[in-house]
Amino acid sequence: MHRSYVRLMAKPLDDKRALVLRLQRNTGKKISRNKSQNGTIIAGTEYDPRKALADIGKMRGRALDAQIRRLTAFNDRSTQFVAGHEGVPMPRSDWRAYEAAQNGLNAKKKREHDSVKDIPLPHGDETIGQRTAKMTPDHAGAGNPAVNPFRPLNRQPSNITGTAKLRELTKKLRKQQGSKWDAEEYKATQDIYKQMVARIGAPELADAIGALSPKKFMLMWHYTKFAEDLSRWYHVAKELVDDGEKEWYDDSIADAFDSVWDHVRWANNLK
Repeated sequence: MHRSYVRLMAKPLDDKRALVLRLQRNTGKKISRNKSQNGTIIAGTEYDPRKALADIGKMRGRALDAQIRRLTAFNDRSTQFVAGHEGVPMPRSDWRAYEAAQNGLNAKKKREHDSVKDIPLPHGDETIGQRTAKMTPDHAGAGNPAVNPFRPLNRQPSNITGTAKLRELTKKLRKQQGSKWDAEEYKATQDIYKQMVARIGAPELADAIGALSPKKFMLMWHYTKFAEDLSRWYHVAKELVDDGEKEWYDDSIADAFDSVWDHVRWANNLK
């Protein structure tokens, strides 16, 4: 501990209270600067270390020492914040950790895409890379993976509701960078599609979907019209079955069913 800090701890109670009050004024100025400069609202949150004047008047030695430590730490230049949704404060160190995880996941996705971008897609003469470029709109909201899974993730602090959510997202993005996450995630989605198809009464197609490796299924599901065509076929076929028809087959969805099979055969033939 710094010698000057030790000397402060040894001061009489009145001197310590005076120091607390001076540090609290500095704290108030820093809180005001954060609000005016970047919209971060720290006052009254868990990050606001100030105490009421009445409480400070009741403090004795150890309580004053602890309050001096809290205020000193807050006023240190290393203690910085970013503004989350509606100005909620989040430590800048946590935001930097999130940015590192986000950049790492984007780099992984780019490597994966670069390795498959020249593969021709079924139906037409497009490659995966050409379809991805076409499906990557340049507009607000497209950075949200729920809106556009092809665009690099680009969350901003204002999109996040607080430190707990920020840390949760950081943990999730770090996990997604691992190869184990990919295998588990795509296998779970693959099983869902297989079960959907089997329930309708197309066991051969269900088995063919289930026989694909997770990577082949990922390429088919992520980059082709497989999911779109399957959904179009499935909902009509399900209605037919639910209505008591013995067979799901109908001419209106024959092209969608054939297209689903084409995509599965395409994925199976990938190296």
